[in-house]
Amino acid sequence: MKNSFFQLPESTSQQARSAFLTAVLIAAAHFVAVFYYLFLAPTATTWQFYVLAGVSFVLGLWFVFGAVLSWRGQASLSIVLVLAALALSYPLIATLATGLGVVLGSALMVVGPMSAFQILPRRSGWVAAVLTAVSGLATLLVDMFGSGAGPSLPNAFVHFLATSTVVVIVIVLFRQFRDYSLRTKLITFFTFATLIGVGIVGIGSYISYRNQVREDIRERLIHVVSIIALNQDGDLHATIQTVEDQQSDAYKKMQAANAAILATDPDLTYIFSVRVDEQGKLTFVLDNGLEEGYVPLIPGVVYDDPSALLAENALTLDRPIVEEDFYTDEYGTFLSAYAPIYRKDGTREGIVGVDINATTVIAMERAARNQIILFTMAALLLTAAVGFYLGNLFTKPITQLSAVAQKVAEGDLSARANIGTADEVGALAHTFNAMTSRLQATLGNLEARVAERTRNLELAAEVGRTVSQVRALDVMLKDAAELIRKQFDLYYVQVYLADPSQTNLVLQSGTGSVGEQLISRRHRLPLNTGSINGRAAVEKHSVVISDTAASATFKPNPLLLNTRSEMAVPLLIGDQVVGVLDMQSEHAGSLSQDVLPAFEALAGQLAIAIQNANLLAETEQARAEVESQARRLVRKGWQEYQDAIHQPERSGFVFEGGKIVPYVEAGELQPLPEGNAISAPISVTGEPLGSLVVEVNERDLNAQTAELVNIVARQVAQQIENLRLLESAERYRLEAEGAVRRLTLEGWQRYVENRAGESLGYLYDLNEVRPAWERQPAIRESVTLPLKARDETVGKLAVQGLEADDKDALELANAVAERLGAHIENLRLLEDTKRGQIELDERARQLAAVAEISTASSRELDVQKMLETVVRLTQRKFGLYHAHVFLFNETTGELKIAACGWKEGDEHEGTHGTAVIPLDREQSLVARAARTRQTVVVNDVRDGPGLVAEPGCSPIHKRKWQSRW
Repeated sequence: MKNSFFQLPESTSQQARSAFLTAVLIAAAHFVAVFYYLFLAPTATTWQFYVLAGVSFVLGLWFVFGAVLSWRGQASLSIVLVLAALALSYPLIATLATGLGVVLGSALMVVGPMSAFQILPRRSGWVAAVLTAVSGLATLLVDMFGSGAGPSLPNAFVHFLATSTVVVIVIVLFRQFRDYSLRTKLITFFTFATLIGVGIVGIGSYISYRNQVREDIRERLIHVVSIIALNQDGDLHATIQTVEDQQSDAYKKMQAANAAILATDPDLTYIFSVRVDEQGKLTFVLDNGLEEGYVPLIPGVVYDDPSALLAENALTLDRPIVEEDFYTDEYGTFLSAYAPIYRKDGTREGIVGVDINATTVIAMERAARNQIILFTMAALLLTAAVGFYLGNLFTKPITQLSAVAQKVAEGDLSARANIGTADEVGALAHTFNAMTSRLQATLGNLEARVAERTRNLELAAEVGRTVSQVRALDVMLKDAAELIRKQFDLYYVQVYLADPSQTNLVLQSGTGSVGEQLISRRHRLPLNTGSINGRAAVEKHSVVISDTAASATFKPNPLLLNTRSEMAVPLLIGDQVVGVLDMQSEHAGSLSQDVLPAFEALAGQLAIAIQNANLLAETEQARAEVESQARRLVRKGWQEYQDAIHQPERSGFVFEGGKIVPYVEAGELQPLPEGNAISAPISVTGEPLGSLVVEVNERDLNAQTAELVNIVARQVAQQIENLRLLESAERYRLEAEGAVRRLTLEGWQRYVENRAGESLGYLYDLNEVRPAWERQPAIRESVTLPLKARDETVGKLAVQGLEADDKDALELANAVAERLGAHIENLRLLEDTKRGQIELDERARQLAAVAEISTASSRELDVQKMLETVVRLTQRKFGLYHAHVFLFNETTGELKIAACGWKEGDEHEGTHGTAVIPLDREQSLVARAARTRQTVVVNDVRDGPGLVAEPGCSPIHKRKWQSRW
């Protein structure tokens, strides 16, 4: 199954996963920023937002490329490309919009070092962290101390987007915080703790200062607009209605007065007045601007885009109001206030508006923000330095201890931790050193024990290799016992084998004179837990007695008084115990659990050697039996072959004078020549069939000639055996073909007998085919061809008008006769098959009827009803004319009818009669079946001599009586 882009392969490293997620999140943030900048561009009417959208889109594509690299496992290259793009582009992007550099620089200073340390190697990570931190700082400085000519961000969307992205990336990267080094954790903890604390204080201070400054300027602007509104003459203002009134004295007087007010305060930028009709539509009346060459709006011009505050309060404004926030456009940043203009009669004439330049306020806010940022950066640097120092101070002893532990893990047990502190780390170092010392001592002991065990295993392997080369079981066991005693410097070694009944352990081998004495006595042990060897065999576990003096289960042998330790190891083949290996030593503790693995391995090899020896003996016996059987078969085959009927009982040939002549005279083999002759037996599978005798010169009478004669004799034996088998097979084939022809002939004879009275010939008169009866005259001047089935003539084909010398016609007729013979043979066989199937179906029907009758009779508990059911169903199912059952009375010696089954619809149906037949009646079929206790079948009772009709039975032509004695 293929992975999707956001589903990384399972083999992807954690660094590649972190790089992938970081690149994807940064790319997503830049793509979102593209839509935001495109949204701001039309309303701000500045080219900078279009440039920001394009740059963000290109960076997003670049970061997607980085994500693809990390998805393919190139995490380092991916994060280098991402961080390099951020470090190079962010300082330049900060020049395009005021306030953007603070956001991007802060994000870069957090994400850059964290990503570098998390994903890149140590040295590369430091380089990347420093470069991104410097780039982020540069981005901050560009925004803080730049010209500020770019447009400001109208809201905090970019701040929210950047903060959210940074938070998510930090969460992603902090998933492996537990894998960081202790020093990195301490530095990170101090830095982030300081960042959070200083950040909260700085942001709180900045927000408080910013709100205070803006509240001051709002109050100032309320006072200014109130004074300006009081200086407006509402009656003169009411006279200015159209464009022509622009040349009136009232218009000029009020414009001059407002211009004088603008001149008194350099922060005032615009003063304008509007009139509101009943529908709330605003139209300009007066308009003054501070800029040189400013062209005022003409009276009567509709105010198309008033602020939301002015539009909402235009009809009801009765007091001075001020906008909630600054307004930024291509001319700068302003704050607006509005107040009503009244006539002398107290009615509202219009609304006067004042725009005050907020650049000074923004500069003050930026200065305060910059001071807070610089203070935060200084605090971060100081905290990082302190964290670095404390991290080194706290982790240096632990690092030293870790280095010593690494050396110990690599095998240098002489390494020791030299830490001079008395704190918990010092105590840990002291404990670690003590543990290393004990481990060094323990390992030395273990190495000595391992060396001893290795030596024992090597000796066991050597003994196993030696004994495995001996095939005779008794010799192998004797050699094994002696080798084990000698190699392991033991006192006595013996081997027991379990007898076939698995009831005793029989001693098969023992070392020294003691072993010979025990073997001569036919020493054996019961296969139970009463002895050490019996216990090992029963429990299938080794029994070790390291000190016989301290063991309650040890039973000393009078012949082995110096035994001080003993070990009995079962010889196992799977779960089957074949014997026990018993070893004894003169030294207490020399046979213990430490050396047990070596002896168990040796016992396993010895058990396999015993099994192999037994299998070899069984194989040799089986091979001997097979060879004996093969010799018997060869001997029987040659006896059948030379049966004096097909072949003479003895035969031979001699090559002399360039001719081959028989070597038999008067039924007897001639005597073998004497002198310089070599005789080699001719035998097959070890069974002698004859001999090959070669007369040679005296100088050729040597071993090479004898070997050559033997080779020729073996080849002759194989060849004559093949010839015999081939000739025997040919003889059997001919007999089989003769049997097939005989069966075919018999089949056609039965076929003709079954078709007695039917026409078995057909005549084709070139018009139609009709039966040809024997009384019809024979076809004259015809050629007769035999119809054969399996080489047996079963008919003939006579063709009139066929010339005997027409070979083509004769060949065609012969082909027709051959195919016709095969076809009619197939038809006969098909008919026989169908007849057999009919008989099988009838047999199956009869068996089903028997089963039905048996089932029905078994359900009847009453004997009389059961008999009636049997005879009725027998008559119905088998289509009989009549069926009845007689029961024998031993007292009277008579057979009395018990139940009758009549033909359905017969006048006697349902009656049984009272017929009685004496058992000794000769003419009665019922009495005969009862006397002989055999089934009696008569196909036609009318032809049976001496038969009489049974009482109560109508005339029947065919009867079957079966005895049920």
